[in-house]
Amino acid sequence: LIGSKAYLVGGNYAGRYISDTWCLDLENLAWSQVTSGSGSGGVGSGEDQGTVLPPLAGHAAVVYNDSVLLIGGHERLERVKGKVKSFSPMKVYALDPIARFWSERATMGVGEDEERPMQRGGHSASLIGGSKVFIFGGENPNRKPCNELWVLDLKTNEWSKPEVLGE
Repeated sequence: LIGSKAYLVGGNYAGRYISDTWCLDLENLAWSQVTSGSGSGGVGSGEDQGTVLPPLAGHAAVVYNDSVLLIGGHERLERVKGKVKSFSPMKVYALDPIARFWSERATMGVGEDEERPMQRGGHSASLIGGSKVFIFGGENPNRKPCNELWVLDLKTNEWSKPEVLGE
């Protein structure tokens, strides 16, 4: 929710992943589709077109600096004998609601191996302290549960994996 506007992004319908973005203006209850606008410097489909979102389901979203951040989610991936062979790091996309375009945020890990969370869907995401997104749980692309906590610092775009105690 940004001001009086609520955003709906992607999802799954009848086994089909979708990638459209919709905005509901809560003042007049009117829906409008958000399509790539003429922003500046988005990544993906041309200098002024922004990123074309892949079809996603099970992603999480938070509002940060008047943008919608979409974090992770399941994509249609090539499977061999029913399993995804390799996973890529979790992706983060930002929607500029004024320019109406998506861009992919480049993130990095910390430490020698630059560890970052791998793709997942069904996880939780909470913005805490104004600039840190805490991610927990979900399932990897092979639907194996993930039981780990990750933190994305939105000021530095760095992931960290805090040490947690207990079971």
